[in-house]
Amino acid sequence: MELDGLKNIWNKQTTGDTDKISTLEIYKMIHAKSSTTVKWIFIISLIELGLGLVIGVFSAFFDSYHTAIEQMKEQKIYSYFEFTSLIIYVVILCFIGMFFYQYKKISVAANINQLMHTIVNTRKVVRYYILFNLSATGIVCATAMLFGISKGYNDAMIADGIQDPHMPFKIWIFASIIMLVVIGLFILILWYIYKLIYGRLLKKLYKNHQELLEMD
Repeated sequence: MELDGLKNIWNKQTTGDTDKISTLEIYKMIHAKSSTTVKWIFIISLIELGLGLVIGVFSAFFDSYHTAIEQMKEQKIYSYFEFTSLIIYVVILCFIGMFFYQYKKISVAANINQLMHTIVNTRKVVRYYILFNLSATGIVCATAMLFGISKGYNDAMIADGIQDPHMPFKIWIFASIIMLVVIGLFILILWYIYKLIYGRLLKKLYKNHQELLEMD
C-alpha cells in the first residue's frame, strides 16, 4: 500500500477500529523510502566521479591535452595543477564517504528522531557537495581560461616580433568580462543539472522529514 494511502487510513481511523494502521507501519515505509533515496545519492555521486575519471583518461588520447600539459610545465604551474586536482578528488571522495556513512546510519535508524536527524544531515551534506563542485568548477575554469588567454596573447605578440609582451589592462578587462559570462553560463547549466538530479532526491527526503514531523 502506498504511503499516502496508509496515512489517509491512519488519519481517519477511530479508536474502535479493529484493523488499525499503526504509526510503526508508516514509520517503516518512510524509513525504507528514505534509505533508498540516500542510497541513490551515494550511487549517483559514484557515477559522477567515475564519469570524471573516464573523461580524464580519454583526454590523454588527444594532442591538445599533452600540449596543455607541456605549456603548464613551461610556465612552471603544472605542479599547482596536480596539487589542485588531488585536493579536489580527495574532497569529493570524502563527500562520497559521508554519503555512504549517512546511508548506513539511516539504514539502522531505530526511531523517528534518529531518522529525522539523519535526513537533515544528509540534505546538508548534499548541499555542501553541490556547492563545492560548483565552486571548484568555477575556479578551475577561470584559471584555465586566464592561462589560455594570456598564453594565446603572448604567442600572438611573439609571432608578430614583439619580445616579452604584456597584455594591456583594457584587454584584460574585456577578456575577464567574457570569461565571467562564459563561466557563469556553464555554472548555471551545471547547477540546473544538479537540481534535476539531486534536487529531486532532496525533495523526497524533505517530504519524508515533514511526514515524520506530523507523526512525532
